[in-house]
Amino acid sequence: MKKSLDIVLPVYNEQSILKQSVSIICEFIINNLTSYDTNIIIIDNGSTDSTFEIANQLTKSHHNIKAKKIKTKGRGIALKTAWSESSSDLLLYMDVDLSTDLSSLKPLIYEIDFNNFDIAIGSRLLKNSVVSNRKFLRTLTSKTYSFLTRFLFLSKIRDFQCGFKIINKHTANTLLPKIKDSGWFFDTELLLLAEKKKFKIKEIPVNWTDDRDSKVNVIKTIIEDIKGLIRMRIWGL
Repeated sequence: MKKSLDIVLPVYNEQSILKQSVSIICEFIINNLTSYDTNIIIIDNGSTDSTFEIANQLTKSHHNIKAKKIKTKGRGIALKTAWSESSSDLLLYMDVDLSTDLSSLKPLIYEIDFNNFDIAIGSRLLKNSVVSNRKFLRTLTSKTYSFLTRFLFLSKIRDFQCGFKIINKHTANTLLPKIKDSGWFFDTELLLLAEKKKFKIKEIPVNWTDDRDSKVNVIKTIIEDIKGLIRMRIWGL
């Protein structure tokens, strides 16, 4: 019997790229993931453009695509919603802009499905990672955040926020109720909690091309991340 796999795409105002990105993912599934029962879950969290209408159209032309709209913005709430409602064995998410090359997808799945890791994550900060088109400021903030988080929590993880992660259902069920953040800090909180609970985490290098049109508000994200780190440091994991 095939294992089930959900590929979750959190989206916010992505009408210009959603259809093309989903098409690329569908082709990859057909050519590389036939041994899994794979679904694509599009979670629209607060889009004000035609993103959800496009997502609904895709569900009508692809039996393995589902779409859900929630009113609240934030990657964390999108993943909480999708993962909590899923009954699949493996839960994966990626950024809809496909910044991470899909060549890393099978190795990521392999680590959790065959090497018995509980969580596997893509990393832009490992020795063999290849990162292109990224501004110096984004690189600096990413490395600084990595250093600060590892220092404060004695973590072995290097890249907490790469939008390319997979988790098994048991681990998700254990950790999700304990995660307070619903925004960008969700990833960091998930991984720090997982380390504390002694879940096995594998970090793999990826080829990453930065999206210069990203809708991430860097300053706001930095502030929220620092607030999250302070909360977890003061009040504990």
